[in-house]
Amino acid sequence: MVTADGLKMLKSFKAHDDPIVGIKFSADLKMLVTGSIKGDVFFFDIDGSDNIQKFDALCTVKLPDDGGINDFKFTDDDKSIIFGCNTGFVY
Repeated sequence: MVTADGLKMLKSFKAHDDPIVGIKFSADLKMLVTGSIKGDVFFFDIDGSDNIQKFDALCTVKLPDDGGINDFKFTDDDKSIIFGCNTGFVY
């Protein structure tokens, strides 16, 4: 949170054991997705509008063959998320 005195950490948590590639928020700020260099994906139910302390883990997915995620994004309708991997595969 940004205050008159600077930045204040509201919450911290560790989902991944490996370095992460990115953190993506859905347009409505109701879902957060993180992806690691090893292909681990975590989905969180959040409320970026009313309750910024809410981070409820929904599920985790492991992409095949240590996916090696290099980028990912929500689709325009926020119904799917697309992962591009170092292996050349897209999930």
